[in-house]
Amino acid sequence: MADWQLALELDPNITPAMEQLLEARGGQLSETIPEGLDTTAEHEWRMATFPTPVDLSLVDAVGSWLRHFGIPDARFFTRHAESAWAKAWRGVYSPLSVSARVWVVPSWTTPPDEAAVTVILDPSVAFGGGAHPTTVGMLNLLDKVLYETNAKQILDIGSGSAILALAAAKLGAHAVGVEIDAEAVSESLKNVRINGVEDRVEIRHGTMDAIHDGETFDIVVANAVSAAMITTVAPQIRAACRDHLLLTGFYSHHTQEVLQAYPGMKIAGQYAIRDWVMLHLQVDKDTQEAS
Repeated sequence: MADWQLALELDPNITPAMEQLLEARGGQLSETIPEGLDTTAEHEWRMATFPTPVDLSLVDAVGSWLRHFGIPDARFFTRHAESAWAKAWRGVYSPLSVSARVWVVPSWTTPPDEAAVTVILDPSVAFGGGAHPTTVGMLNLLDKVLYETNAKQILDIGSGSAILALAAAKLGAHAVGVEIDAEAVSESLKNVRINGVEDRVEIRHGTMDAIHDGETFDIVVANAVSAAMITTVAPQIRAACRDHLLLTGFYSHHTQEVLQAYPGMKIAGQYAIRDWVMLHLQVDKDTQEAS
């Protein structure tokens, strides 16, 4: 029995790849054009029926694939079984508890009463909705470190939708987000305005070169696309970090490779979600003083 459905309008050239993704995530595929939805001769529909409750990490997965194929504006619809189709993820996406104090809440819903801190973020095809394991893991780590320390200045490397910077700001810190993708910068600036934290979040377009000489932060976070990215820019990341470094975006078998790229730092915590690793490193003050 169907629990929820996703309907995608696709270019035939990428349909096979999207079919593989949806089937791998438990979707039962159909070529039926969903009722009430039109199409064109250049496109075709694929409808995936999922017999299990909504896995919101699929939001990020579908978005990443569509963006990879160069069609972040693809039309798609969702619904729970027997309900009406809704544009994008509106049919199935609801407020999400992502850490001890933080909820991610779409703009069209009402925040839960128990939400201590609310980040307003609409899931998009391009940037997802904050449910990817690495995002959830980093939000938990960031929440924990901010709660346990007096850290006030945060650097978010590869900030994307700015979800980590937004959470940091809502938790009382000031954050700088650095992002190389112009589309992501535009999206994140919109999210900063929607959340009303223009005075606490700054978004810079660029790479680590966007960090000024001598500029340092209490906490540096990097949710990277690979271990290679984290190790390649390790000297610049390390130079910007005064105390805590939170890293993710790599699988467990890359952990030692990442650790070796950050001498002079000690492990303060190490966690995993679905084999994605979240590393909490801290500047080793004893080593620093000895040198």
